[in-house]
Amino acid sequence: ITKRERVEGGALVFEIPKKSFVLDKDFYPESYKIQERFEAHFLVEEFMLLANQKVAEVLVKKIGPSTLLRRHKFPGDKKIEKFETFMKRIGQEIKIHQGMKIQEEVNKILCKKIRKSVKDAIKYEMIFLLEMADYFIVNKVPEK
Repeated sequence: ITKRERVEGGALVFEIPKKSFVLDKDFYPESYKIQERFEAHFLVEEFMLLANQKVAEVLVKKIGPSTLLRRHKFPGDKKIEKFETFMKRIGQEIKIHQGMKIQEEVNKILCKKIRKSVKDAIKYEMIFLLEMADYFIVNKVPEK
């Protein structure tokens, strides 16, 4: 599964710069640096995600319907409302509803000619849209 296939399937993609802190002799932070991310970092990330998916597939085949897996649910109403309000405040209208591919809709906005700082703010706000991961048993998943 490629990154494109994951995004088309509704996966959220976050490419937020990672920070590393510079500590003084007493281990207090003095400053921070933005870590440069190379193509290799993204490649390793993709392989880790692919490995997780393949392991889940093998577990389901071997163990069956009682397999315990992990996932992120669709965002709750409060988080959706907060994200929509934020988007409206920055002049970007979005209406999120159950079953929609949020990343697809956000990508449409990110492809517009808007300032980089606004795009970065949108990507940052999307983190708060996520629900915490939960664990579920395969045969206990409610039908859509």
